[in-house]
Amino acid sequence: ALDYQDMEYSTSGVPADQYFLQDFMALPDVERYKIVVFNNAYHLSEAERNFVNRLKSNGRTLIWQYAAGYLSERGLSTTSMNELTGIKIETAFAPQRQRALAVTSADPLAKNLLPQQGMDDTFRTQFRLDTDDFAFDAQRFWIDDPQAVPLARYSADDKTAIAVRRFNDWTSIYVAPLAGISGELLHNAATSAGAFTSNAPGKLITNLNDRFLSLHALQSGTYDITL
Repeated sequence: ALDYQDMEYSTSGVPADQYFLQDFMALPDVERYKIVVFNNAYHLSEAERNFVNRLKSNGRTLIWQYAAGYLSERGLSTTSMNELTGIKIETAFAPQRQRALAVTSADPLAKNLLPQQGMDDTFRTQFRLDTDDFAFDAQRFWIDDPQAVPLARYSADDKTAIAVRRFNDWTSIYVAPLAGISGELLHNAATSAGAFTSNAPGKLITNLNDRFLSLHALQSGTYDITL
């Protein structure tokens, strides 16, 4: 699933640096990042959690995917996830469908979200001629927090699948479905956080830094690039 999640990142129009967590923790200038995505940080030690907690400052946005912080020296615990994300999260061990549908919302993070979040719409728009959806079953997490704003709900039972909670000095976005961070959501989060974006999300794979630019168009057309 991480490969499909990476495709969503690549089509988000948000140039980003990628690090292993230990390398990220060793950076001398980590404070310059306005948005941090924890792609598969399922196990976090106490030292790593302490580092992450220090990132909750300066208006920074932190995005958590799937089982972020679920594993620790204390074992399996959604309580550990709640403490990490600032959002109340529940889970069920039985495998369940991961499909999440975007909700109608005036929240800026909900702008232009496709109907199906994450790799569901990647398959729907890029790889299929029919209307069948791509999905699979896994341990499922969901959000049960009245202070969090829903951005997507599970199609199976309407439980909240993606939500944002804003604190005084940082913003927390939790994405429960596997490979559920869409390029549009990441782009909206970056824009809201004041981070640089190079192009509109969805149809163009962009790799960009201060010296090099490569593009791969998934659809023909005209594209605007900000250098």
